[in-house]
Amino acid sequence: NSDVNVRELQSAGITTGLVIESSELSAEQIIDVLNQNLSGLKNSDYTVQIVSPALGASVFRQIIISIMVAFALMALTVFLYFRIPIPSLFVVLCAFLDVMGTIFVIALFNMRLSTAGISALLVLIGYSVTTDILLTARSINGRYDNLEENIMLAFRTGANMTLTTIVALLAGYFIAESELIRQIMLIMVIGLCFDMVFTWFMNVGILRMYLDSRKKAERK
Repeated sequence: NSDVNVRELQSAGITTGLVIESSELSAEQIIDVLNQNLSGLKNSDYTVQIVSPALGASVFRQIIISIMVAFALMALTVFLYFRIPIPSLFVVLCAFLDVMGTIFVIALFNMRLSTAGISALLVLIGYSVTTDILLTARSINGRYDNLEENIMLAFRTGANMTLTTIVALLAGYFIAESELIRQIMLIMVIGLCFDMVFTWFMNVGILRMYLDSRKKAERK
């Protein structure tokens, strides 16, 4: 009933080792179980690495700080690009919801998030901002006078870009042998699916209402 996570290490499709992680069992308990189930296990066949709770908390704190700094710099960059507070806020909000939605799915399926998974979340922030900036820029400064045509132009470009990326990530997920790489691919796919929803449904609706209200205010 203990919390134990086991990952395979593979090379050219062949299992070369196992990584066993546990926050409840001691190293001696795990080694005893291995000796009971694997005959001829030698001390040279395994290594033990212990991460203290203080070190784990420190790493987690640094990760949270990194994500907060990434969001702050991203928000500043978006604001400097548009110089309009409300659309810039929409871009930041969508990126935040993409990350939160992805973390929710990770927690829902009880996935262990590694440092590689954290890096995937940081990449996801940048990718999400790209599609939202594309939508906002085309909506505000599009080539057409009609807002709907500008949104559709942005949608065709952004949706094609996201879908092709999802296909490439899925191919990498099924081909990759490393569990860390597979986790990165899976997190990116989940995040991009949320990005499709939040960008092309939520942000489009909010942005359309904002631009319509601004146009009415300018007429008055």
